[in-house]
Amino acid sequence: MVDAYVTPAGLKTAFALAKSNQETGAAGGTNEGEAAAANRSEQLSESLRRSSLGYESLNKFQVTGTNEDGSSVRLVFNRHGFSEWKLSAISFSESK
Repeated sequence: MVDAYVTPAGLKTAFALAKSNQETGAAGGTNEGEAAAANRSEQLSESLRRSSLGYESLNKFQVTGTNEDGSSVRLVFNRHGFSEWKLSAISFSESK
């Protein structure tokens, strides 16, 4: 399931949306559901700001997320075929 939904293009889109939300400012909702959604969106935007993504090579793409405590998670995707990507590694590192 991860291979089907998490691709370099999808991750780039998520980062772009988070940046767009940050620049325009999320409007507060008028009911509890909208307020909760806006709060979750802000949390996601903050997480994405502490993350980085990029190509290591033509066939390898990585996403690194850093927690507030300094620990990080790195996801590595490898290209299979022309346009198919597979999650090939997940590594965790603790804060120093």
